[in-house]
Amino acid sequence: MRFPLLLVVSLYFQVPGSVKAQVIHRMSFDGMEQRLHGISDSLVVLNFWATWCKPCVEELPYFDSAPDRHPDRPLKIILVNLDFNSRVSSLAEPFVVKRKVRSEVWHLDDTDPNTWINRLDPAWSGAIPASAFYYNGKKLDFREGQLTQVELDQIIQRLSEHR
Repeated sequence: MRFPLLLVVSLYFQVPGSVKAQVIHRMSFDGMEQRLHGISDSLVVLNFWATWCKPCVEELPYFDSAPDRHPDRPLKIILVNLDFNSRVSSLAEPFVVKRKVRSEVWHLDDTDPNTWINRLDPAWSGAIPASAFYYNGKKLDFREGQLTQVELDQIIQRLSEHR
């Protein structure tokens, strides 16, 4: 009886060391802008999503795997989570771990989206999913609504060629 118990205990302590947990960086919109402006020489794609948004969840793998499809292009994907602040630990963090999300994940913790939606894009209704494309801190494109993998790849290709 001691051997099975010892085996279970040793396996329990080995698993966390072999699994890298995804960290969600919480920040204000101002903090997001500062971090965004600090990224240079890469096309940066911000994808605004939430765990409760079905179209967001459907398109998320296209964004997360985009660097694999564009290995010759300097590309940084940042998934910007918009779940309620009180739900990040209980919903968003387990979500990105379960789905093995590799992209960087930020959470906007500003409680009033009306203070920053127009700053991101005046035409944005606030609906998600939504995506913004930047190069050297300058917004090149903005899309509201779900993107297909083909649409995303075409945008990345077009913006990478015309920077």
